[in-house]
Amino acid sequence: MDSASTVARRLSIASSAQFIRFLFVGAANTALSYAVYALGLFLGLSYQLASLVAIFVGIGVGFVAHGTFVFRQRLRGRLLLFLGLWALLYFANITLIGALSLSGIGPYIAGLVATVPITGLAYLLQKRIVFAEKVPHPWELVAGWLVAIVAVARLDLIMRHELNWDEFLNLSMVYSHARGELTEMLQTAFVHLLFWVPYVSPNEADQVIAARLLMLLFVIVSSAAIFGITKAFSGRFGALVAVLAWNGFTFSMLHGSALRTDTMSATAMLCAIWIALVRRPTIASAVSIGALTGVGAALTIKVMFYVPTLGALLLIRAIGTTDRARSLGFVLLSAAAGIGSFVAIVGLHSTTFPSVASPVAFVARTSGATMFSGDYSSLMHYLPVSIIRNVGFWLFTVAGIVGAGQLTRRSDTRRQGLELLCFALPLVAFGIYRDVFPYFFPFILAPVAVLAGFGAMRAASLMRAAGIALLAASAVTAYVQGQLHGNAHQRLVLAVIHRLFPNPVPYIDHTSMVASYPKQGLFMSVWGMTDYRRQARPIMKEILTRKQPKFILVTRHFLDVENIDPVASQRSRLGLFAEDVEVLKDSYIRYWGPIYLPGLRMHGRGVISVHIAGPYRLEVGTSIELSGRKFQRGEVVRLGTGNYPFRADDPALLRWAAPPPPTSSPPGRLFDGF
Repeated sequence: MDSASTVARRLSIASSAQFIRFLFVGAANTALSYAVYALGLFLGLSYQLASLVAIFVGIGVGFVAHGTFVFRQRLRGRLLLFLGLWALLYFANITLIGALSLSGIGPYIAGLVATVPITGLAYLLQKRIVFAEKVPHPWELVAGWLVAIVAVARLDLIMRHELNWDEFLNLSMVYSHARGELTEMLQTAFVHLLFWVPYVSPNEADQVIAARLLMLLFVIVSSAAIFGITKAFSGRFGALVAVLAWNGFTFSMLHGSALRTDTMSATAMLCAIWIALVRRPTIASAVSIGALTGVGAALTIKVMFYVPTLGALLLIRAIGTTDRARSLGFVLLSAAAGIGSFVAIVGLHSTTFPSVASPVAFVARTSGATMFSGDYSSLMHYLPVSIIRNVGFWLFTVAGIVGAGQLTRRSDTRRQGLELLCFALPLVAFGIYRDVFPYFFPFILAPVAVLAGFGAMRAASLMRAAGIALLAASAVTAYVQGQLHGNAHQRLVLAVIHRLFPNPVPYIDHTSMVASYPKQGLFMSVWGMTDYRRQARPIMKEILTRKQPKFILVTRHFLDVENIDPVASQRSRLGLFAEDVEVLKDSYIRYWGPIYLPGLRMHGRGVISVHIAGPYRLEVGTSIELSGRKFQRGEVVRLGTGNYPFRADDPALLRWAAPPPPTSSPPGRLFDGF
């Protein structure tokens, strides 16, 4: 009998030979497909039709050659698998080429680079699925194929979907920390993970996309944790459906890979839950659970919505064992490790700050504004939308909750039922948390997806098929929406700003979109504007005089000062005070689209106040007289802050001396919302 090492060596040789055959067949098939394509063009076919003929020839030859020569398996019953694989690889290939093209790589080089990972993926999937000795169950194949398609779609959306305002806000914290201006130590530890992002590109849009790619790695780990957790209850099929249900949820597709602390915190907590449920209760497990919980808490205080699920699972395990004292010690050790890791992370993080704001005040301010507020407006708007657009998810989830409840009626399955019901606890957040916006759903529904997988496993064939079809439909609608709301306009505006001001200058917007530049003024969120209105004190004149912001970027409608009525703004619950609007109107003039530059309008005789010092060019009017000195149209005058007597016989406009604005049409608005 051969030794184990001999058998392993033979298997390794066989696998290497198989891969060499795969490369040989792949190269030959690619050459043949290109020859057919070139022949079609020579015969007068359009490139679309020639490419289609070449694809069909490549599929036909590749299926036979890979099956009989490379993997040496029977071909019967495998054609549909091969076609499904081809469709997946085609989508993955064009997505990867598109992503590389967006980064500035030409299409020829991008296609060549994409060949490497696509070829490796093709080999692995053909070996393990299409031409495997034992083909997986059809339900598992369908769910797995959809998971792969959704994964590729999410990668494409990461590159193309509109960047949300809070992603720029989080990016700005990386810069604020580097400048020594960051003071809040809670929910900001993520800045250390993103120290490299500013080096990716000078354009903040590209930097956010790079950070999104890092977030995708967290999503992959979260998906693996969801798979592992669900598999313990529902087998491989249920686990695949759980991953599909979470990743294909419309708000997950659009916002689940965004640059937010929720994305990272969910990964830490899901891994902690997986360890608590699947691993043996050792000291290492307890410390790991606690450490991961501490990491999650350091990233966002919303981790409290996961803690009941984790705590309940640990208590059920403790109660269900004979050695309850040891199990209780496991729970206490996990809690101690969680507190210790949280304190250590936040403490080390705070040492990188020149000055630190009160964490108690931060918790009081944020929790007081978002917890038990009685404001259910966002919930009433977005929850119905999530149900209508994700019927499959909620159908399977309800079925899972009902099924778990049925398990609790029998003594032999009661523990399993109770453990499953623990994954419904995060849904309580909908009743107590105010900010139930679309980005909140991927975070809070990640554990709930376990119930969706369990519900799919228990469902009858017809309901199972309908549910999976609905899950796929949800992902498709989200993908289409993401394509309709791209980020090219945001990248363009940022590029224009960087051309105007190559070096960082102060500016005004509502949320730090030009993250590498120092934003001035208040954070104009609901919280920020509420505090601003409560203080009942205009602030813009002081900001302009002291900070000298060189432009306004209209990221919210109430900064579009040309179109804002001061009286209406004063009356608005979240608008700027009339005096602040007037100061901005008197100090800035639209340059292009959402960009305002310092500017002054004059007509007749009078005195004008200049709040922003710098070079101004006379762009409208034949001539003007300032403080007794006359300037002709096109001439640049450097003004300091202060009051200037003027005379302008015709309507005159002085605007910051900048290059001509772009000739392209400006975007209507920078953020379309959720």
